Order: sequence, then structure tokens, then C-alpha cells
Amino acid sequence: MGMLLSIAAVVALALLAAGIALGDDDDARGVAHRAALAAAAPAPGPAPVQVAVRVDLRHPGRRVPARFLGLSFEASSLPQIAAFAGHGNFLALLRSLGPGVLRFGGVSADTRIAWTDAATPRPAWTASALGAGDLRRLGALAAGSDWRVLLTVGLAHYDPRAAAHEVRAAKRALGPWLAGVEVGNEPDCIRAPWPALAALEAGELRRRSSAPIAGRFSGWSRGSASTARACRAPTASSAGDGRSCARSGRRC
Repeated sequence: MGMLLSIAAVVALALLAAGIALGDDDDARGVAHRAALAAAAPAPGPAPVQVAVRVDLRHPGRRVPARFLGLSFEASSLPQIAAFAGHGNFLALLRSLGPGVLRFGGVSADTRIAWTDAATPRPAWTASALGAGDLRRLGALAAGSDWRVLLTVGLAHYDPRAAAHEVRAAKRALGPWLAGVEVGNEPDCIRAPWPALAALEAGELRRRSSAPIAGRFSGWSRGSASTARACRAPTASSAGDGRSCARSGRRC
């Protein structure tokens, strides 16, 4: 019996010693870890400097126009943005910012979205389509938020009839909320006689829809080949029709 008690005591002491040793190791590792963190901590920055700011009310700067604020979106996102007229908090966000201008354009206006209606079938090149329902929803968003719309119609895939249909529908859907119409996105990047194309399309839009065209076309220079090369834009698949229209001066 005494022998068993002695063995048990020895085992207990051994376990106790092992626990103390492990604890020592843990403490050592903890100290090393804290030291490593301290070494990796960034050095303290310079002391803060106090700066005094004074507003000179005697010499105010130029007044910011009421509709100075603008948000620009890709034309291909117009259906999605317009749908926010009926759900979500985008309308409330626009209201909180005050009046402004929503611009829809970007490279997708010439490459990824096209107008379609009963008289205008969806072209094969486009990835998405824009219809009258999208513009009506956009009109509701504009009226509810007091934000006007600047709309870009395509130019690279030259189709002035489709553009005129789109602008007429936009005028019906947006009314006074249509701030203007852009003809093409960065048209100097189109590998075609873009000033002639833009002028022809703008004239067609004015004739067919009395559209508020943004910009003047008569003063554009034809000497923009270097700019077009620098843009490295994709060649318009229907540029041939536009070139023949530009040379002959006929309506297309």
C-alpha cells in the first residue's frame, strides 16, 4: 500500500512539474509575440499642427448654379437606373442632393445598347435594348427627384432614323426633364468622317423630333485623324453607309 502511495506522489509531482514547464514555455512565447508586435508597430507620426481657417464674407466667390451637380452613367445602365423610380432608395438619395442632371452616355451608347420599337427591330450587334417603357420609368424618376436628363444617342452604328425614334420617345416620356441630347460618345474616336456623320444625324434629329441637341457641329474640324488613331476605338460596322451619306449629302 505504501509503495502505491509513493508511486502516485511521484506521478503527481511529475505532472505538476510538467505543467509548470509548459506554463513557462507559454509565458516565453507570449513575451516573444508581444515583442514582435511592438517591433512591427508603425512609428508615431508627427505631432498634429493646428490650422486656423477664416471665411472672408466680404469677397464671396462665384455662386454655384442650382443645377451644378451631375451624375453620369453608362447608357447601358439606363434601364436599371430608371427602374429605381419604383423601388429602392435611389430616388430619396437624389432628392437629398438637391436638383441636378443625370447623364447617360459613355462608350456603351455606341457599342452595347440600341433603341428598339415596333418600327425599329433590335440590331444584331447590340447586347441590350432600350425601349419606351424604360424612358417612361426614367421620366418618373426625373420628375420625382427634380433631376433633368442628358441622353446620348448612338453614332458609331449610324442609324439616324432609330435615333430620331428614340429622341421622340424621350421627349414624350421626359417632357421638361429632358435637358438635351448628345450625338455619339466621343465621336472623334470613330474611324469615319465623324463631323459629317454627327452633323447629318443632328440635322435628322432636329428635323424629325425638334430635339434639344447638345453642342454645335458646324465648327468641328475634319482634321481629327490623329485623335481617332489615339483613341483606338472599334471600327463601326455600318460606317460605310455613313461615309456614303456624308459624301453625297443625302439623308440616310
